Amino acid sequence: MASRYGDQWAQKFGGVKADQLIADWAEDLADMSGADIARGLAACRDQKYPPGVADFRALCRPQLDYSASLQEAVEQMNRRAHGADTWSHPAIFWAAAKVGSFDLLGKSLKELDPIWRREFGAQMAKGEWPEIPDRAPALPAPGHQHTEAHAKKVMAEMMAKLRGRESAE
Repeated sequence: MASRYGDQWAQKFGGVKADQLIADWAEDLADMSGADIARGLAACRDQKYPPGVADFRALCRPQLDYSASLQEAVEQMNRRAHGADTWSHPAIFWAAAKVGSFDLLGKSLKELDPIWRREFGAQMAKGEWPEIPDRAPALPAPGHQHTEAHAKKVMAEMMAKLRGRESAE
């Protein structure tokens, strides 16, 4: 932080010994994961002034808007069917996966709201998330089947991805 903010950092915290400042911040950030800290440091790039520890904690774990995240989940789940999804936060993806594309794409936002709040809240409470997996390949439509060997290969790939996802949860 001192190298990023220079004199501003010194003006804000110059009266505190470096060892004490490091110890205080370490204590206040002890419950943060490495990914949280990295998120906070990345967010500092857009901060004109150095944050205090409370502000830095907020940068590490930003509060995501339930309504906006639900709208993103519906849009991205629809795009995922075409392999064009881009998620702003992994918790949104994992909550969307829990709710399921059938419900996300078939129910109204009003019907989804309580379900989404429960699932998204549970995901945010985790604090860390596995990477968002690539979309699993779909089986060909009826009448467009490939050989039995090809079908077995696709099924084996799908099962391997599912096993990998289960072990990550």
